[in-house]
Amino acid sequence: MRLRIIGMGTIFIGAIFITYLTLGIGLLKSIDIFTQQHLPARISALLATLFGLWMLKD
Repeated sequence: MRLRIIGMGTIFIGAIFITYLTLGIGLLKSIDIFTQQHLPARISALLATLFGLWMLKD
């Protein structure tokens, strides 16, 4: 029973780590889009960021 709990805890911690890692990479990629000179990419990145913040509000 103890090994099962440790295994499930390890899987949970790993899933949380992967989730935050992918969110961080996505955030860095969206920041990278803002530094480019392409106007449609900047507008879409701004919209994606605003929609993401709006979803966090709810």
